[in-house]
Amino acid sequence: MWRLATHETFKIASPHGDQAPCNKRQAFGVFKIKKCDHEEQKQFLKATTSSNVSALRASFLVANRIAKAKKPFTIGEELILPAAKDICCEVSREAAVQKVARVPLLASTITIQIDEIAEDIEAQFLERINESLWYAIQVDESTDVDSKATMFVFVRYVFQEDVHEGVLCALLLPTTTTAEELFKSLNDYVSGKLNWIFCVGICMDGEAAMTGQLSGFTTQVKEVASECEPTHCVIHREMLASRKMSPELSNAL
Repeated sequence: MWRLATHETFKIASPHGDQAPCNKRQAFGVFKIKKCDHEEQKQFLKATTSSNVSALRASFLVANRIAKAKKPFTIGEELILPAAKDICCEVSREAAVQKVARVPLLASTITIQIDEIAEDIEAQFLERINESLWYAIQVDESTDVDSKATMFVFVRYVFQEDVHEGVLCALLLPTTTTAEELFKSLNDYVSGKLNWIFCVGICMDGEAAMTGQLSGFTTQVKEVASECEPTHCVIHREMLASRKMSPELSNAL
């Protein structure tokens, strides 16, 4: 049969192992000690977490500088971290050196962090473009130092009642840079991140693959962006015009 337990039935173990009746003063002391231990654990975890967050933030800041300076990713662990330890050792205390040593600067870590920084910057950039009522793009096909075909895409949009522009993406192209391949590469990127409906203009260099009337790049773009108006790059026009310029006109210019 169940029976109600009174305060007299609760026991606290004595140092000698026997059970002594519980009294309020002893119980209060036990719980006070437990509370102090709990608070110390909370403070320790809070300090450890704060230190780890600061070290991770410092690692991202260093990774950002390495990327901007175009330095090898190994420079973090080979030069920056040892130099930071030396500086802290000379001008500060040993505790500062230990904190700096917690900053993760391995080459693999820097690689991951730079990728995450790039993804975050791209996400913010795309968010600004998607907030614009319209945008226009410029496409330029070129070849890099490794003879790989690359398509650079620039974008112009409205943000906070002002016109802004920037590099939207750089897309590697297959060996055959036909109009279909050019459009497929661009469409795979734009359709997943932007809306073709708000694209009102596209500028290009006027090559045959770009401007073909039947299967050209601009023709395929207008199929997904009916309001898009194609234009020929003014700088490219000037370059083409200067090729057949008479010597007299060339001297005059």
